[in-house]
Amino acid sequence: MDGDLPAAAGDRMIDLLEGLPAAYGAVPALEPHRPAFRNGLCIDAVYHLPATYAQAARWKGDKRFADRAVRIALDCMQVLRCKAGWAQWFDPVRKRNNEAAWTRGMGWAVLGLLDLVRLVDGTAAAEVADLAAGVMERLAQTQAADGNWAAVLDHPEAKTETSTAAFFVAAALHPAAAGLIALPGAVLERAKGACHRALSSDGTYTGVTGDVLPSWDIAAYEHAPTGPSPWAQGSAVRAFAALARCAPPSG
Repeated sequence: MDGDLPAAAGDRMIDLLEGLPAAYGAVPALEPHRPAFRNGLCIDAVYHLPATYAQAARWKGDKRFADRAVRIALDCMQVLRCKAGWAQWFDPVRKRNNEAAWTRGMGWAVLGLLDLVRLVDGTAAAEVADLAAGVMERLAQTQAADGNWAAVLDHPEAKTETSTAAFFVAAALHPAAAGLIALPGAVLERAKGACHRALSSDGTYTGVTGDVLPSWDIAAYEHAPTGPSPWAQGSAVRAFAALARCAPPSG
């Protein structure tokens, strides 16, 4: 919310967010007009909602937005925790999540948490950082030999989700991750290799599943079709930007 953003545009965005009904706790329902998303929260929200509120706090000079950012992140990660990791979807009507530890969603979440760490201060930042470390540790434990991850954890039938490697690279090289957790170097190197193999000559990041809607059927995650996807390009941009930032100077 810096630079050329008109103040009125920023105020309109904040008003829209503040006017949304709650999905659970501090988390707003982002698409209340869509029945599939009206009652529940998706792990993807951890990527953009907390950081947006934290940026609003800086822009408006209002700590309440920073507090809301942290509450959203903590509320989401608490109810999405499942045996295998963090699930894609929580339904407050059923009072449970769908137990699908979807690795692309875990990738979005860990980057969102790390972005938030750099935008808030004190004990709140430490609590968010601990959550990010937990997600990275779980991913490091579950990497396949080729440097990729299954689309959902603890399901041997699941296909590969290549974007998770990009998310892991971006998270491991994130400035907020420095000193946070000691990750095995081999995991990062394998993930880097997987990223480079997934990148086609025209810049398309391949092998990524398309839109994965919340489901209570694990097969919907195990065998989702793959193809060019904005989700893929977003994760790849974060990964390769991190690699460029951390590359030693040439010459």
